[in-house]
This record gives sequence, C-alpha cells and structure tokens, in this order.
Amino acid sequence: MGWFERLDSPTLRNQSRRTHVWPHGSAWAHLSHVLSQACVTVSRRRVSCRQMKTLNAMLIGLVASTALATDGAAPPQQPVLTSTGAFFALSVADIQASGRWYAEKLGLVVTMRPPREGPGEVMVLEGGGLIVELIQHDEGLALTKLVPPVDDAVRIHGFFKAGVLVEDVDATRKMLEARGVPMAYGPFAAKDGRRANFIIRDNAGNFIHFFGK
Repeated sequence: MGWFERLDSPTLRNQSRRTHVWPHGSAWAHLSHVLSQACVTVSRRRVSCRQMKTLNAMLIGLVASTALATDGAAPPQQPVLTSTGAFFALSVADIQASGRWYAEKLGLVVTMRPPREGPGEVMVLEGGGLIVELIQHDEGLALTKLVPPVDDAVRIHGFFKAGVLVEDVDATRKMLEARGVPMAYGPFAAKDGRRANFIIRDNAGNFIHFFGK
C-alpha cells in the first residue's frame, strides 16, 4: 500500500506525538525542532486531526527537501520536463540516494516525507507535472536477489517501465544530458505514427520513457 492510501490510518493521525533523533547540527535536527514546536502550538489550538496531518506532511516535506539540499546534494534544479500530469511509484533500496537522484537529475522537489511507519518509509517528489513516490521497505529485494536471480525486469510479469508525455522532448533530453544522464535507448525521431522518444535509467536502473507530444 502506497503513502496516499495510508493518509487516514490511525497511526498517521498520531504521528505528531513521535520523537525523532537526527544528527546534532544537521538540517534534520534543526527542522525537526521547528516541526515539534509547530505541532505543540497547533495542538494547543485544538486543530483537527486532519488539519494536523496536513500540517505535519507539509513540514516533514520541508525537512526532507532541506536535508537533500544540504546533506551533500547539489542546489535545487529546474525540472527537466513539462507534463500535463504523470505519476509512478518505485520500491527502492536507498530512499535517500534515489530521492537525491530525482531531485538533481529531474529537478523534482520533495513534497512529502512522513515519519517512518512500520517496515517502510516513503518520500514523494514533484516537479514539471510529474509525481514520483519512493518506498524503501525492509523486506524489499532486488531482482538479482531472487532465486533464481533475474537480471532484467521485463522477465517478471507486470510493470517494467515508467513513461511520461512531455511538452518538448528534445529540450528534456538536452537538459538530462547536461546533467550527466546518459541515454539508455534513443533518441528516436517521430516517424510513421511513432512519437519522438527516448529512454533513460534512474540511479537504481529503472527505465523511464519520455515521449514528445
């Protein structure tokens, strides 16, 4: 179950009571303090659970965005795409590394980073009309860890590639190349009913297919 489906869980309603310990002096420590003070202030005003939940999600997203920007990541980048709307979710091995890749290479911004709930943690990033949900689960496995191992997602039934329709596919490709993202396949010119397109891999090897309008 993704983060969006868990918004009304009883555990999440009580998330403001949790205590988080971050490295002293880090962006996490500073903004975690800001978050706790905001929750105390809001709770004294008897704000509803739903309003508290929204405030917490926004503030935690701010914490995550600041951490990505200050803990070794490059300054915020302009989104490489303009889309009318797209979404995909990924199970990842390292949510911090994947979040940094999507921020630096695609120019997405963390909009939600709820406290860890159960065996997994979640990060949601948005930019240019694209929403990406990252989930790191304690029991998640890479394809190569399966028995027998699998080296290509296309050999497992189900989704194996994400796709995004963008306003200017050439501009998107050039911005990605300028940020050091190589083409996995393509670019392919529009021809005989086929849209101009290209495919890249993210930091974990997942395919993302970009199509021109």
